[in-house]
Amino acid sequence: MTTLLYIDDEPLVADASAKFLRHSGFEVDVALSGSEALEKLQSGRYDAVISDYHMPGMTGIELLKIIRSDIGDIPFILFTGKGREEVVIEAIEHGVDYYVQKGGTPGPLFADLTHKINIAIQRRESERLLRTNEERLRKAQEIGKIGCWEHTVGSDVIWLSEEALRLYGMEGPARDVPVSDIFACIREQDRAQKAFNNFIEDGTDFHIEYSIIPANKTAPRILLSVASVEEDNLCNTIRIVGIVQDITEKKNSEWRLTKKNADLTAALDRISHTEEKLTHQLEEIQTAH
Repeated sequence: MTTLLYIDDEPLVADASAKFLRHSGFEVDVALSGSEALEKLQSGRYDAVISDYHMPGMTGIELLKIIRSDIGDIPFILFTGKGREEVVIEAIEHGVDYYVQKGGTPGPLFADLTHKINIAIQRRESERLLRTNEERLRKAQEIGKIGCWEHTVGSDVIWLSEEALRLYGMEGPARDVPVSDIFACIREQDRAQKAFNNFIEDGTDFHIEYSIIPANKTAPRILLSVASVEEDNLCNTIRIVGIVQDITEKKNSEWRLTKKNADLTAALDRISHTEEKLTHQLEEIQTAH
């Protein structure tokens, strides 16, 4: 069940409002001041906060400021008889989710409040889920050393995810980077540019391995980039979406394995050659006797 914290310094108003909200299916705790509300919020068990504005000791907006600073993004609805524009503006500036003005018939008023509570909770939950999924994706890209990139045809910039930026020796959150900065890192620029242009013009398969010197001048890397196109209604390429992966370790392992196989083949050849010589010498000795 959704649990609310309702704050109002007038006990009768607080109890009546809590009764309406419980009738709507919420579990409701009541606090009669901002300081009492902060104590209750330490439990972390509330899904949303509904607060009056004008209260002795701490206004609803002062409470909102503390919650946003010290507790986080719990949905906060200002439910008050104060309808001044400056109050609304200040509440919005400090992260209020909704502002509901008291007055009128209780039924429609609390139906509106209930609707806004549900919307605020759903929106916050969606935002949290989005952040969680983004963090999972970021971690997966970091573990797999795989970044994402996007390029709008005709633009001189390319969007890189955080991991793609790291692979190219750049830091910071995902952002647009000049295409020229990317090609400046690539050792075989002409080959990469040709593959990129052919991909845009005729849809040639874009699956290319290339070595780079990262922008921060760290050790050279070998990258694999694969992409697909997005087209308009006339089948013109309008955007390219791709991934880039650091395959340096894989290529080095392949090189070491190839070298080991070559060394083993050479050793076997030497053994075979030595065996042939010994056999020949043994035959000569036997012939002499």
